[in-house]
Amino acid sequence: MSDWSEQHAKRFLRKQEEDRKKAEKDAEAAITRDKKFVREQEILQKRSPDMWSDLCDLFAVECKDFNSAVRQDVVSCKQTSANILEISRIGEKLNVTLSFDPQTNSIKIHSLYDGLGDVKRLDIKIESETSDPRFWDDAGRLVPDPAAIVQRIIEQITS
Repeated sequence: MSDWSEQHAKRFLRKQEEDRKKAEKDAEAAITRDKKFVREQEILQKRSPDMWSDLCDLFAVECKDFNSAVRQDVVSCKQTSANILEISRIGEKLNVTLSFDPQTNSIKIHSLYDGLGDVKRLDIKIESETSDPRFWDDAGRLVPDPAAIVQRIIEQITS
């Protein structure tokens, strides 16, 4: 066997071993990612309905507080089904409907009124590096305080 053949065979075998180790490492990483995904989906399926419920409660409180502050019924907040919330300006055709989809963990914001800006959907996703579900807007930005969205919608519907 020539020196070249022997050296090339060693390089070939070394590359085969490196490729095998890389494939094993990639497979382990894929398994870890899959397990993390499954775990996150379980958390979301458990927590997102509670987050939706808390958001509905926050709307109810803010609408009631606003009506109390102006000493008249200006806005109404009613849950028309388990997954639909309607915010309306009483006596006018201004309303915003929020619909929660528990399969996709998202809340769609429907309105004929264009004063809401760019937020048309809220997604409930796991924040990276944590296991805490949070609200994200449709531009992929974290919504640090859901009350800001609630207040913005009520403010726009009453302006």
